[in-house]
Amino acid sequence: MKRHNCVILAVLFFVIVFSIFGGDSIKQLYDISSGIGSGSFGEEYNGSSDFSKVLPDSSSANSGAGDNVSAGLPANVAEIRSEVKDFYKEIMNTLKETALKGKFEVKKAEDCKLSDTGVDSTDPEKLSNLTKDKLRNCFPMADDLVGELKAAHGTFKKLLQEKLKPSYDKINSMEKPVYKDAGISIVGGGKYTLMALPLIKSIRANSGIKMKTSIPIEIVIPPADSEDRKVCENIIPTIDPSGLTKCIYLSDYFDSETLKDIKGYQLKSLSLLISSFEKVLLLDADNYVINSLDNFFDGEIFQETRMILWPDYWRRAHSPRLYEIADIKVQDKLARYSVDYITNKILYPESDPSKIPFHDLEGAIPDGSTESGQLLVDKSSHLETLILSLYYNYNGPSYFYRLLGQDLSGEGDKDTFILAATVLNKRYYQVRTPVRPQGYWGRIDNEVRIQDDELENTDSSKKQFRGVAMIQHDYNEDKNFDRIARETLGGSVNNELKTYRLDYMKNHKDLFKDMDENDAMKKVSDITEVTDKFWEGMKGKYSIKDFLSFFQFTTPIFLHSNLPKYDPWELSISGDLMYDGKKATKKLEDPSTYVPNGKGHHRMYTASFKDLTNYDLELANWKLFDDVLCKNPDDYLNFSYLTKVINATESPEKEAQNMCKYIKDRVEYLKLSTWQNSSS
Repeated sequence: MKRHNCVILAVLFFVIVFSIFGGDSIKQLYDISSGIGSGSFGEEYNGSSDFSKVLPDSSSANSGAGDNVSAGLPANVAEIRSEVKDFYKEIMNTLKETALKGKFEVKKAEDCKLSDTGVDSTDPEKLSNLTKDKLRNCFPMADDLVGELKAAHGTFKKLLQEKLKPSYDKINSMEKPVYKDAGISIVGGGKYTLMALPLIKSIRANSGIKMKTSIPIEIVIPPADSEDRKVCENIIPTIDPSGLTKCIYLSDYFDSETLKDIKGYQLKSLSLLISSFEKVLLLDADNYVINSLDNFFDGEIFQETRMILWPDYWRRAHSPRLYEIADIKVQDKLARYSVDYITNKILYPESDPSKIPFHDLEGAIPDGSTESGQLLVDKSSHLETLILSLYYNYNGPSYFYRLLGQDLSGEGDKDTFILAATVLNKRYYQVRTPVRPQGYWGRIDNEVRIQDDELENTDSSKKQFRGVAMIQHDYNEDKNFDRIARETLGGSVNNELKTYRLDYMKNHKDLFKDMDENDAMKKVSDITEVTDKFWEGMKGKYSIKDFLSFFQFTTPIFLHSNLPKYDPWELSISGDLMYDGKKATKKLEDPSTYVPNGKGHHRMYTASFKDLTNYDLELANWKLFDDVLCKNPDDYLNFSYLTKVINATESPEKEAQNMCKYIKDRVEYLKLSTWQNSSS
């Protein structure tokens, strides 16, 4: 009887707690209590890998309900509706029928001095090369060619709105939606399937209390890499036992004739289209999650705009001719200064439209350029955006990449999504927090790491920072800091103006005799000479750093580690990330003269990496490679990419052993150099 009463009391206790806190809060309390002392940057769980066993099933009402993540796996391949496949084929046929003829053969003007220009650059010469005339004339296009491209663009846009969108509406219904729920999409294939494995691990380890146990993941496999089925069927389930990760194959969505026209630069747009998710977070395979993604799919600004983009380092260099082709109207009116759209325009150093960067004008796509290693989009609002971006990528190598990038860094698909949204007058939000580099200081001759205690005493001419990764930040926090910047920058200038007017009133008392303060303030506000003099005095005080300073503490979410990529084969044969590897002596005429400043491996992120996250990404990734590649001599044969490159050598068995030696040595070094209480 006593035991029965205890059970009743226990049930009543949990009912009361549940009614007060709610299901998600209980999970949060559990997670917080488990993670005390982790020292992580953001929400992090470092306990048992069996954490999912103590949480409700993902199909329950309280599992990620706010994020509306999928309650299970997407439909099996056999369940792909024929009308959906027909719709995708219709898109590809329309692209093929409207494909631009020829290619961009305009030569770069000899006097074009365009160069990569950071969003915070104040270099007058670099900024002067970003004006409308300078950008327009770097690749001078004949009016006839511009007219032809504009007509073709208009034709596709019309077909998109009058043919493709209605076709989609016919097959999409509440009972049979084409897309539903939320999830993560990764473009795999070849080496990217291999690199996606540690990404999956990072998602399950770091993506937050709700997300890491409930968010489904789809890896899109291109037709040329269908041999990756072994990885999908045998290896991925061991990395993610939840069963929430699966591969989807382009060959199951398109016939062989259509697949012939699909190229690598179209894969991101296609992956977004065929993904079963309505709300999709697209991640490059080398872009790792290092902090919580909870509330990522239901953030306020995402609900408003339905598309979130992240910035690159650079100002935009799109040709004004592109705006003519896409029928985007740009006014000769100052709108902002680089990424700063808040500060009073009177303070900006230049206002003459002919002398300011083109993308500071009203109607132009705002700086900075976009980095497409991650993209969050809701297809219920942006399906047309994705199809139009596919048009730009389909015709990218022939025309649009050159018009977008003009031969500068990162020329490719990265700006096609924001261009499509602009053309269609669709809303979006690009994160204000600048992308930040992660890497290490190395020798200028071979990129070997300079040890931290030697760095200060190393001559500046003999060292350089090797940027190996890009840090991108939480868009929800970013929007909050954006609001603070708006309130603070606007208010501070107004307060200074008020103080200036009060000082004027004190120094000219005779003008305001017998007036109360309100009337006097109204009178001085009407004296244009006073206001003009104030703004003139303020002009030289403007600094874009004042705006950027508001975004110093946004939580890092993604680490796009792409130079070098986590490719165990390439890194092992090059001997990169070692004090005494092959790369260290590669450029020396006499390698015997080289004196290494260390032995064996070194890390590729700065010591401050532990301040970004408690997740030792390097150690986690290399431990995974050891697990899937080096337990048996022929483990590499599970991966089509490694099978091709290793079997093409004179001694595959030996080369596989060498790769695994590199992996195991690296794991041992990283274990010794990890920080206290790190997770991996």
